[in-house]
Amino acid sequence: TFRDTLFFENDIILTANSNNTTISFIMKLNTNGQMIWKRKFESDISVTIKSMSSGALNELLITGYFEGNAVFGSGQPEFNVASNGENDIFILKLNGDTGQPLFLKRIGGAGQEFVHQHIRDNQNNIYITGDFRQSVDFNPDAGVDIHISNGLTDIFVLKLTSAGLFQWARTYGSSGLDNGHSITTDQQRNAFVTGRFSESCDFGGISNNVITSAGGTDIFLLKLDQNGNTLWVDPYGGSLNDQGNRVTLNNPGIIYVAGLYRSTVDFNLSFDRKNESESKGGADVFVLTLNQDRTYNDHFVFGGIANEQLNDVVLKPDGDFISVGGFGAIVDFDPSSSELNIISSGGLDAFMVNIFICVNPYLKTIRAVRPEICKGQRGVVQIVEGFLNSATQWSWQKDSCTNITFASGNFIDQVLTENTTYYIKGFGGCVVADECKKVEIKVFTDSLQYSNLNLCLGDTIFVGNSRYTSSGVYVDSLVSIAGCDSVIVSEINTFPKYNFISNYTICSGDTVKVGNSIYTLTGTYVDVFTSVNGCDSTIISSVNLLPSKIENAEAIICNGESVTIGNVTYSSSGTFIQSSTGSNGCEDILIVKINVLQTHFNRSATLCKGDSLKVGSSIYKTSGIYTNSLVSSFGCDSIITTSVIFLNNDEIVQDLSICEGDSIIVGNSIYKNTGNYIDSLSKSNGCDSIIFSNVRVLKIPSQVVKFYNICEGESVLIGDNVYTETGTYLDTISAFNGCDSTVVSNIHVSAKFHFSDQKICQGDSVSIGESVFYDSGIYSVQFTNIFGCDSTEVLNLQVFPNFVTTNNYSVCPGDSVVVGSSVYKIPGNYIDAFTSANGCDSIVLTNLRWNHVVINRNYTLCQGDSLEVNGHYYKANGFYTEVVQKSDGCDSTIHFQLKVFPVYRIDTIFEICKGGKVVIGGSTYFNE
Repeated sequence: TFRDTLFFENDIILTANSNNTTISFIMKLNTNGQMIWKRKFESDISVTIKSMSSGALNELLITGYFEGNAVFGSGQPEFNVASNGENDIFILKLNGDTGQPLFLKRIGGAGQEFVHQHIRDNQNNIYITGDFRQSVDFNPDAGVDIHISNGLTDIFVLKLTSAGLFQWARTYGSSGLDNGHSITTDQQRNAFVTGRFSESCDFGGISNNVITSAGGTDIFLLKLDQNGNTLWVDPYGGSLNDQGNRVTLNNPGIIYVAGLYRSTVDFNLSFDRKNESESKGGADVFVLTLNQDRTYNDHFVFGGIANEQLNDVVLKPDGDFISVGGFGAIVDFDPSSSELNIISSGGLDAFMVNIFICVNPYLKTIRAVRPEICKGQRGVVQIVEGFLNSATQWSWQKDSCTNITFASGNFIDQVLTENTTYYIKGFGGCVVADECKKVEIKVFTDSLQYSNLNLCLGDTIFVGNSRYTSSGVYVDSLVSIAGCDSVIVSEINTFPKYNFISNYTICSGDTVKVGNSIYTLTGTYVDVFTSVNGCDSTIISSVNLLPSKIENAEAIICNGESVTIGNVTYSSSGTFIQSSTGSNGCEDILIVKINVLQTHFNRSATLCKGDSLKVGSSIYKTSGIYTNSLVSSFGCDSIITTSVIFLNNDEIVQDLSICEGDSIIVGNSIYKNTGNYIDSLSKSNGCDSIIFSNVRVLKIPSQVVKFYNICEGESVLIGDNVYTETGTYLDTISAFNGCDSTVVSNIHVSAKFHFSDQKICQGDSVSIGESVFYDSGIYSVQFTNIFGCDSTEVLNLQVFPNFVTTNNYSVCPGDSVVVGSSVYKIPGNYIDAFTSANGCDSIVLTNLRWNHVVINRNYTLCQGDSLEVNGHYYKANGFYTEVVQKSDGCDSTIHFQLKVFPVYRIDTIFEICKGGKVVIGGSTYFNE
């Protein structure tokens, strides 16, 4: 992205719009770094590119998000689009040769949507992941596919065809923060997604795909098939916030997941072992490798006391794993036992680290073709499913994993004479200490077996395919499970079975016991026992239960009298039992019930004044104790003592208050107004009550308005109602005088999470509570607000750089350079400060130099020669100046001095002897 002006080398190639907003751009360069074409994508607010990929037919796919009215084309109206909400997602395909747009898709609702990465499968289908809020239609075409977020932010995965046509969308989320950060595909077009999730999150499919975070946010790794069906999902995380930033695969299908973690995280999900790492300070970087079936292979971490960042990764075919991000303080970037400590220069520094990952071999399934064989047969062990990964061979050892390797390959085939244990592991390349797996083969020999067997008469013994029912010695030849011959000699002894029949006659209450069985009722019962030789003994018991006679007798006598029944005399009330022996020898029962009538009775009566009580022929109208003698229907004298109480009729005076609009009921009367009223009612004891009612009507209190500030998760109790959400509520409750009072409650709930997007310049900072942030990223800070509530502030911080541009200019005398409002004509170094489109400083350093040249030269000539300068010829001594125009248009001045030396001619005759010589200048002449 850029604001204001974009330079390529010293040339301005793109400029911002008048709104000075954030603009995204893309450039294509050739292999020599020369620009082929450029494009910018702008709106009146912002456009941000997040992911780019190349595909078939030299096409480019770009995804990101924008806000406002955006322009993605070069004047074509179909590539102008407006966002629905704060941030919408765009999917743009360009012609890679020309940069011209081919299609544009927009996805967005009223909230914010963010795309973090896209990928294309081997058929050029498009997969996109990110996060969204509120309600979003993920179908960019005419159809509708609306998804609603469960919480603050939810994960989405979207699939489109290579032409941008909708295939499917899947969303997942809890009530908290959930984001999809990275996506990739395999050869079967399955999609792998990583990111972060919180609380309990349902990833679809079966119930095992509901996962719960261990802390704030945890890492998730999700696999979908090409139709968007969930195949599996795994969580990784500790007690704090962790997230997956990138996921990628290699050709054999090894899964690489990279991201950030805090505190202690176990990266091995198997139940029988742990592979934990503890962060050294804030957020540390992890790189996790998983086998083809997502089981643990290995992992490494690096980090220091600061919060590290991981922005992107690249996996090379040779196993090099390149990571880029940011780090603070000091970090050891070597995951081995060695150290590579690098200290940041301040704040967060960028890093790029290349770490070779040696992928451990994965021996998933190994089997012995026949785990049991006969002595001298061949034992075959084969690797059913295994992956060498970074190893070069499978290494085989006998009896111990530390023994010398005796073979390599995918199977072993050997003649065995004894029990043998094989150990197999991967070896070679970078692999030196792989974990072994063990396979055992048991070796059996031919055998002769003698058996002495007991057989009950009527039973059968099977030996192989032979069937025996009588005593004797038998020989059978069998084949063991290993295929070896076994000779079985069976000596069989037969024993009889016993049957007994017993008849029992019993009386009621008696029992018959046979072994552990007890019988009390008529019937035929069978019990089976085992004899001393192991054969069954059957006892059949026939039980006959004789009847007993049970009779009843009842007598009523007066108090003091007696009665004789059988041989027994009775004078008191009760139930009595007489027993005797019947004709069948069993006990007969006679149940006698005696009722002795009472002669003295006490009773009491309460009546209203004016009533009367009749006892026999007596009538009583006043309170007192009275005695009467009566004769009962059975002829017994009865003396009745009666205690009589007469009650007075009551007069009650009551003061009653009611609310305006209410009423009061006294008997059958209803009163609504202030006044004195008289009613005659019947009391609970049946006597009359005179009710004097003084009724007073009370005024209803006026409406009350109250304001409450509470924390999310708390509540306000108003009357019988409990409120937990922000709003205005109307309740009717009783006032001090008992009348209804209307209460209007204005409740404000402080949320646990607050989201803010802020943009600052490099070097500036944003403070939340005691935390200070300098770098781009998403941060979560917990603090207590003015209402005393715990609150988490989620900050999406964008840091824009301060630009420093150095420009070197060479000008001709009289020319000038314009930088902003400054005009420079004289050579020198100049500094101008501007404010860029994002409000950050932009410093322009201008180095101005003369482009013209002044040259001083000295030339010499011999008399008669000439010198050509700028088309002019010079032959005489003197000082000359020539002005020459250079190819760039500037003048160059040449100052030169010319000296002309005369040419001398001297005729000289030398006389030398033969064999002599003469030297003239640099020449030597001989007379030979």
